[in-house]
Amino acid sequence: MSDTFCPLLYTGIATDPSGGYRPCCRFRQTDSFRGSLSDYKSSEMYKKLEQDFLTGVWPKGCIDCEKNEERNGQSKRLREIANYKSKYKQELDLNHLKSIKYDLVDLRLSNKCNLGCLSCNPKSSSLIFDELKKHTDDHLKHMEIIFNGVKELNLTTPYPDKEINKLFDCVDKTSRIYFTGGEPSIVKGALKFLQRLIDEGYNETVTLEFNSNFQTNNPKFIDLLSYFPKGLMMPSIDAIGTRAEYIRYPSDWNQIQKNIKLFTEKCPTWKMRFAPTISILNIFYLDELVEFCKKNNYDYSFINILFGPEYFNITIMPDKWKDIALEKLKHIPEANGIRKYIYSKETNLDRLQACRTNLNRGDKIRNNDFRKVLPELMEMFNECL
Repeated sequence: MSDTFCPLLYTGIATDPSGGYRPCCRFRQTDSFRGSLSDYKSSEMYKKLEQDFLTGVWPKGCIDCEKNEERNGQSKRLREIANYKSKYKQELDLNHLKSIKYDLVDLRLSNKCNLGCLSCNPKSSSLIFDELKKHTDDHLKHMEIIFNGVKELNLTTPYPDKEINKLFDCVDKTSRIYFTGGEPSIVKGALKFLQRLIDEGYNETVTLEFNSNFQTNNPKFIDLLSYFPKGLMMPSIDAIGTRAEYIRYPSDWNQIQKNIKLFTEKCPTWKMRFAPTISILNIFYLDELVEFCKKNNYDYSFINILFGPEYFNITIMPDKWKDIALEKLKHIPEANGIRKYIYSKETNLDRLQACRTNLNRGDKIRNNDFRKVLPELMEMFNECL
């Protein structure tokens, strides 16, 4: 097997609010197949993808895993190889991979979302999309760029019912099904998919992976999840308290805690793993999140490091401030990947200036002030810019 091979070529299928099909969520969306799921594996796009994997070439859509493996030795591809070996065989078996149904079905069925997280974009958040319709030229720059590429698309219901039915037919009794968004707890297609899994009796055998910002006031989704004994919940939370509310605007920390408590009571057999998006916005406060997780017996991991937009990337900071951030994490073994990555690039004061500029633009629209909740950023800007 080649050094670039990924089992998700055969065992993964992923959707996206902007439409199309691809082998996983990390695959570059612009390279997705545009057409019916029935034609996906016979398409020229898929044939080229297969040829690249089998001959040891990194497919152009797999740049995320390629760069991650170069920077910190971790990637979605490597995790999925480990998952395959744990579930099936100790070595990748090409014939076996071709014979099984989709092992990972990744469902991003809408951009409908009740939050407008700073590192997110209008393709994945209807709240941001609506903001950009009013503030097209004065919002965060990465949001504006993405908005111009998706503003004419149907991001609310990109997959008709017949395509969702085909996705359901891809599910095997032991599949992993990953629900994310938008915010899946308020996406009708996601809730219908959960209900059909229950109706078909798959709830006892499949394993769910679920992202939620736990902001939904009517937690019907928690009732549905309680029918599934096997699951991994990954809260979409980057910090605690007012910092959480700022980074993932306009969340309510009290509501989050209330829903998490309800979830842990109704889904006691599920695993809970906080996997924050690590950026310049929360790098100085990850120790607070770790303390919260330990206090409540929640698992956590620091593998989800943000690479773009670059002005939120942790590598742009001056070395002094990288040192300050790492000092707070010195007793946290799970931060080893951060330690390796944060010094992988030189300080970039132009991008740091862009960070301040964009935060000020977002704060003006949202009547917010990063200086009140992210004081280390203010001190770093004042010292370095």
